[in-house]
Amino acid sequence: MSEPFPDSLCHRCASLRRVNGANSTFLMCTALEVKYPRQPVVKCQAFVPVRNDLLKREG
Repeated sequence: MSEPFPDSLCHRCASLRRVNGANSTFLMCTALEVKYPRQPVVKCQAFVPVRNDLLKREG
């Protein structure tokens, strides 16, 4: 299954938590009061970049 909203800033953020449903994947933010921001996110005050070494392990 491909990532939802691949252009979203959320995919490059350390605060992202993926929540898998039966047929969907939701992008949850652990840093914002609004846990499920409207997608795709292009600008965010709580954005914290994921460390490069962590990205290499996942990819």
